[in-house]
Amino acid sequence: MNGHRLATACARSRRKGHERGFTIAELLVTVTLFTVGVLAILGTGTFVTRMMGESTRQTLATSVAQSRIDQLRSNNWSCANYQTDSTTTRGIKEVWTISVMSPRAVSASVSVTYATQRYAGAQGYQRTQRYQSVILCG
Repeated sequence: MNGHRLATACARSRRKGHERGFTIAELLVTVTLFTVGVLAILGTGTFVTRMMGESTRQTLATSVAQSRIDQLRSNNWSCANYQTDSTTTRGIKEVWTISVMSPRAVSASVSVTYATQRYAGAQGYQRTQRYQSVILCG
C-alpha cells in the first residue's frame, strides 16, 4: 500500500511542477507594461528639463528688463532727455519706449524678446514680455 501512495504523490508533484512559472503571454504583458511605464517616466523627464530651460530664459529676460528700468531710473535726467531705443543684451532683444506723463514723470515700457524651444531639435519661436514703470524726472 505504501508503494501506491508513493507513486500517487510522485505523479501529483510532477503535475504541480508543470503548473509553476509564467506563460509566455504573461511575460509579454509584464514586459509591455514595464516598457510603457519606463517610457512615461522618460517623457516626463524630458518635459521637466525643457520647462526648466524655458524658465531660465524667462528669468534672464526679466533680469535684462529690470536692469534697463534701473538704468533709466539712475540717469536722473529731465523728462525731455529720455528717449525710446533698443539693443540686444545677452541674446535678448530689448526695446524701451518712453512716454511723457507729466512735466515730472515719464512712463517707461520695456519689451524683451527671447527665443524658446518647443522640443529638442525643433525650431523655437519668439516670446515677448512687456514691463512698465513710471520714472520721476530729475
